[in-house]
Amino acid sequence: MLERFKAEDVPCAPILDRWEILEDEQIRENRVVEVHDHPILGRVRQPRPAARFDRTPAKGSALAPFLGADNSAILTEAGYSADDIARLERDGVLHSQAN
Repeated sequence: MLERFKAEDVPCAPILDRWEILEDEQIRENRVVEVHDHPILGRVRQPRPAARFDRTPAKGSALAPFLGADNSAILTEAGYSADDIARLERDGVLHSQAN
């Protein structure tokens, strides 16, 4: 199908799966994917912000926290005591990377 489109000068490109995207020459040349070093996961690749501006370059985003990493901070802000949070963790109500 792509060859037929190209023969008619129709702009087109193949659809790539996520592994092909990481190896694609154009993706690499345009630096579409950022690489972050994570203390547990090692090298982590994620997309850069889509918009790019010369005078106000976008900063790469931090990696998302692990599931439940912010449980205590959020529940404390919501008014739960340290004992309440410990009980919720002990009872299996809260899930986090640690448990």
